[in-house]
Amino acid sequence: TIVVADRSPAVTFTITVEARNDPPAFDLAARVSVAADAGPQAIPSVATAVSAGPREVYQAVFFRLVDVANAGSYYAVSDFFAAGGVPELALDGTLFFTTGPKVNGKVRVTFELSDSGGTAFAGEDDDALRVIEISVLPVNQQPSFAVSAPHTTLPSSPLSHATRASVAVAGNISRGSPDEEVLQDVTFTILSVSNPGLFAEAPTLDALGVLTIAGAPGATGQATLEVVLHDDGGVDEDGADTSVVRTLVVELVKVNAPPSFALALGETVVVENSGASVLPRFAVNVSAGEEGEEAQRLFFNLSVVGGDAQLFTVLPRISASGTLAFTLAPGQHGSAHLAAILSDDGGTFFGGRDRSLGSPALLSIRVLPVPVPTRIVPALGKTVGGEVVTVTGRAFTPRDGPACAPGGACAGVAVFLGGRQCGNATLLSDEAVTCVAPAGKGLHDVTIRVDEADGLSRAGSLPGAFYQHSLAFGGLSSGGEGFLALGLGDAEADDTSGERAGVFLPPGLRAVADRGVRALAHFQGKVYVGGQFARAGRASAARADDAARHVAA
Repeated sequence: TIVVADRSPAVTFTITVEARNDPPAFDLAARVSVAADAGPQAIPSVATAVSAGPREVYQAVFFRLVDVANAGSYYAVSDFFAAGGVPELALDGTLFFTTGPKVNGKVRVTFELSDSGGTAFAGEDDDALRVIEISVLPVNQQPSFAVSAPHTTLPSSPLSHATRASVAVAGNISRGSPDEEVLQDVTFTILSVSNPGLFAEAPTLDALGVLTIAGAPGATGQATLEVVLHDDGGVDEDGADTSVVRTLVVELVKVNAPPSFALALGETVVVENSGASVLPRFAVNVSAGEEGEEAQRLFFNLSVVGGDAQLFTVLPRISASGTLAFTLAPGQHGSAHLAAILSDDGGTFFGGRDRSLGSPALLSIRVLPVPVPTRIVPALGKTVGGEVVTVTGRAFTPRDGPACAPGGACAGVAVFLGGRQCGNATLLSDEAVTCVAPAGKGLHDVTIRVDEADGLSRAGSLPGAFYQHSLAFGGLSSGGEGFLALGLGDAEADDTSGERAGVFLPPGLRAVADRGVRALAHFQGKVYVGGQFARAGRASAARADDAARHVAA
């Protein structure tokens, strides 16, 4: 009450001092750390000295989550905490949260403390923001992988040396979690090999899942490998740095080596009408391939690629032992060209070769014609021989040409009259040869034999074409048929029967007789035409020589 004297009556008023809300206050720990996948967390005393303000204990206070910011994590903030597990602060200072599965890293969480005192008279009902760092320590997640090739088949090494081969056998390689994919290194370890003798050196498996092996020379078979994947994340906080054990099988198989052979001859020569031919060791050095392939079956593929396939009734073939066999068609000659390939039954797996390398081997089969004599001139000869005869026909020349002396006989061509060889055989052409008739008597086959340089011979005959005698009469019988009177010896001098004459009368003499010649005689190298023919013996023949009026060479 204020009283002012000598002034006015006293006025009384009330001054009310209202309470002004002081800001609440608290302290917040700078950071907390937990292990990944540790489940729901309740960390006490994270917030301390929680106060509504001086002398404001009657006020209610509460915490509010303001912000969550990434402070160093490979995970999005939205994935850092599990659903319903975002950070909360209790009034007693306990921090609650639940991290997302397998996440790790750091986030900054901002909290604000408010009270119920309001803001009248410029009061403050909230405190300054406080930030706490939540660090989720990584727990190494177990690495994992899948065996993409549980059974791997690779080519074996040759007998001469070991060869390496590589193949991808593992995939879906994981270090454990997304951040570990960047930070960690992984390696494969082969724990055991069931058949180490299969390899020249221990198999390896790189970080990309590629298996590299070196097979022992010539070794084949299977080996089972036990494999694990390691990372360098350690085993702290019950972490796991090793995958489960996986197994895979490696099989080494033989790669078929190509078969091989050589031909002993590029050409084989046979004679027309020689029938079946069997030529051992025509193919030599026949091999199935490398050592260890001896049990493979071999077979030749022989095909006609040129010339005349009609030469054969049974086409040429080569057995696995190298024997060439074929059968000629009758009356055929010429050449056929063939290509030979050797195959085996080892297959072509892993690039194996089941056929001989390179171009097919070429060979020729040459069928030489049989000489064919068709005529001999003269067709009559003396028993003492000495006549120069000419044999005509075809295929008289050796395939490499005749070896003839200047103006003389030719080696490689022989003429036989009744099995006796003519002298001084001279090849005039492929269709004519001359020679000097040997001594003999009777009706003879004419044979031409051609001897090739390689020892091969070919021969052909003209049956009953040459007759050697001492005296012959020819003429016309009363019936008009020609006959020949023979004088081969005392016992036969008077034998002039028509039957015998009809058999032996040569066509040339018969033709002369048929032209009406009354008498014809061939005596001592001369042919006599004219005179009188008489059925008489050897003495009458001598008189015929005297009686002849016309003489021909």
